[in-house]
Amino acid sequence: MVTFLSGMEGVSDKKHRVLLLILTISAVSVSCCQEPVIQAHSALLADGESGRVLWEKNPTDVCYPASLTKLMTALLAIEHRHPNELVTVPSDFRSPGGASLGLKPKERLRLYDLVAALLLQSANDAAVVIAQHVGGSVPGFVRMMNQRAWTLGMIRTRFTNPHGLHDPRHFTTARDLLRLARHAFFYQELRELIATKERHIAATNLSPPRILKNHNKLLWRYPYSDGVKTGFTNASGPCLIASATRDGWRLIAVILNSKDHYGDAQRLLDFGYRNFIRIRLAEAGTPLLRIPIPEGDGDGHLVAIASEGVETVVSRKDANRIRWLVYPFRLRPPIYQGQTVGIASLSVPGLPEQRIGLLASRTVHFSLRAQIIRFFFVSIAALIVMAIVQWIARRIIPSWRQ
Repeated sequence: MVTFLSGMEGVSDKKHRVLLLILTISAVSVSCCQEPVIQAHSALLADGESGRVLWEKNPTDVCYPASLTKLMTALLAIEHRHPNELVTVPSDFRSPGGASLGLKPKERLRLYDLVAALLLQSANDAAVVIAQHVGGSVPGFVRMMNQRAWTLGMIRTRFTNPHGLHDPRHFTTARDLLRLARHAFFYQELRELIATKERHIAATNLSPPRILKNHNKLLWRYPYSDGVKTGFTNASGPCLIASATRDGWRLIAVILNSKDHYGDAQRLLDFGYRNFIRIRLAEAGTPLLRIPIPEGDGDGHLVAIASEGVETVVSRKDANRIRWLVYPFRLRPPIYQGQTVGIASLSVPGLPEQRIGLLASRTVHFSLRAQIIRFFFVSIAALIVMAIVQWIARRIIPSWRQ
């Protein structure tokens, strides 16, 4: 539970009025467990929504991704084609070997079924057919893969094929794969497939119905697991991108070249849920500050509200060290509803500063008393100006005429 304005200290200087809003985080148990023992050469654990890395080991070391490559192939298929369109296997098609759906030349099936075979059964022949269909050719599709990787910020990644069979020039990093996995979750079709344990594919013109079983055993072993993809070649070793969602909070673990990839993933996910907490600090419209407006109507105050929602992930031991620094502007009526009236800066241990705007919750006009006082002073000022003008007219203008 988060309580706003539970404490407030004023801090002043010549330029700013700053208020420190001390948040009370209640019902947070502080537990501290040992660092997880991970056998993978490269691994990390991250918050699925923000991408904040909570734990890492050699996260930027270049590794071979094996079939984790297929997540990029699936992403491009969904981004560039309609899932229900029919795909015809080329008449001269040859399977690249390894895991296969058993596709036949001139066989016709839905693109979505090919993507399902790609992600669940890790079918290499489905990867090649998708590449030819979406990119016009495998080399053309590989260019698309590398361009998409660059736009996602996967700066230490290079693809040479759509399936991940070993090529020494085909590599990536745990950090880059985290970017890819987080983006894949934007698409409902991909979210559904990577969490599916088993799927049936209808009969085609050349094959009977097929049953696909997901290679990701973590879906059976870990109660909160909902994806993502496994991979293996002799050069890459066992690899896994694992996601889990608990109480609406998704964590993503990336495991590269591990002798116990499922165990590593479980240990990292458990470590994350035990030692970190996701806190929703504010929704858009949450009242954060009551600002006095001495000349304002009503009760002479204005409630400032958050311009957007704010959520953060913090270690449990640091949960009570979250602070808001609020900078209210110097304000006078009229102030209009929705107008920016200040800035709120969120201080979270170990994280960069986050800032959001403070908005006026209502329109504030001058109070009746303030209007009378203003009218009085304006009238006095007008009389003084008129007197000066008359004096000038009597004394100076006649001298000019002479």
